[in-house]
Amino acid sequence: MIEKFSSLKNQYLQSLADNLESRLSARTGDGDVLEALSQLTSPKSLLDFSLEPDHSSEIKGLVDTVCDWYAEKTKAAKHSESNNTPGCCVPAAISRLRLEEDLPKVINLTRECYAKLGPTAFIQRILTEHGDALPAYSSMCKLLLCVPVTSVECERAFSLQNRIKTKLRNRLGEERVDLLMRISMGPSIDTFEHNAAVRHWQKQKQRRLAMLYRPAKRSNNATH
Repeated sequence: MIEKFSSLKNQYLQSLADNLESRLSARTGDGDVLEALSQLTSPKSLLDFSLEPDHSSEIKGLVDTVCDWYAEKTKAAKHSESNNTPGCCVPAAISRLRLEEDLPKVINLTRECYAKLGPTAFIQRILTEHGDALPAYSSMCKLLLCVPVTSVECERAFSLQNRIKTKLRNRLGEERVDLLMRISMGPSIDTFEHNAAVRHWQKQKQRRLAMLYRPAKRSNNATH
């Protein structure tokens, strides 16, 4: 009995270790991408780059890391008995050629105007003042700003979902759960626009209860 339990325990631990390794190894590129984005958007790092042809390999390597991560991808098709959605192609988020064209301009701009700025102020200046002139580089900055610092919000969403969809409410559909989560995570009562919500609710369809919210008709003899 003890030997059988020990064997099952070892199998379970090995399966758990294999699962963790497969999940983490599949995302080993995250750190490289974040490091590349950090170097390409930091004025201090940009000042260290050389535009000489013999020293351009470092910049090209960083560009390749970012562009390969955000390259064109094909989403897998979803097949089920009730749904047969074909796969679709997701276009690349950043143009490799345009980013390579934008970077020398960004480096020169940093040396002339933004050498003393921090990364946050630098990105803000790029997006507000040079977005049209540097489209690919601006797109990369926007992608960096969308990267979550932690997974706290995601964990909160999972906890909220578990509180809403309990064992006694396990027949709640995906759409209904999504709406309930939006209500739960929405604005506070003090800032919520109740009148706008009621007007939107009235326009959805004819409702008998909507009669309670209709404004009273003004009399022709009403005085102002």
